[in-house]
Amino acid sequence: MRREIVAGLLLGLGAWQLLPRSAGANIVGYSCSADSSISDLGYTWGKDSSGDNWLNITSAESAAPAQIDYTVTTDTANDPTLIIGNDVNNDTGFTWTGYDVTVSMNNPFTLSSALVSTPAGWSAIVSGPTLILGQYVGTIDYTAGTPIPDGNELDFQYTLSFSSFLSYSFTETVVPVPEPASLGLLALGAVALLGRRKRA
Repeated sequence: MRREIVAGLLLGLGAWQLLPRSAGANIVGYSCSADSSISDLGYTWGKDSSGDNWLNITSAESAAPAQIDYTVTTDTANDPTLIIGNDVNNDTGFTWTGYDVTVSMNNPFTLSSALVSTPAGWSAIVSGPTLILGQYVGTIDYTAGTPIPDGNELDFQYTLSFSSFLSYSFTETVVPVPEPASLGLLALGAVALLGRRKRA
């Protein structure tokens, strides 16, 4: 009798493993806006084959830092996961050898799965988030890889996960890192501009 009960329990546990788990939130709406350093802002969104929500942003960046503000609406508060992709054109006039992304939100969240798909050879370091002055702040430092000259494109993505609310607002602040030669030219330009202002 005991063996039958134990066998029945094991079969029940096995069947439970096959049942569908409770689904996370479906993200049903997005909006985003950018500051004047970002132009040609466009976005698409949907669900991938594994059921994860995704949002893809296309833009051109002309200055740094640049900022995009997002608002996300979900149908339930059950741990939504959002894969954020950015296809950003370099319109800054200098070559990028790194790209620093800061994500800030009023609610706790996690960052994961950061990568660059174009160009090749880039890596990413994810930090945080930590609570700073009432905001949760996480960072992703992308490093080259193949440098990105002016007019070329950087395609990167990361996964943002959060919970407990139906509507979220967060900010993505992005800062391209110039190659050393470009940085020297930018510094010389700033010195020349300061010298011209003093003479005037």
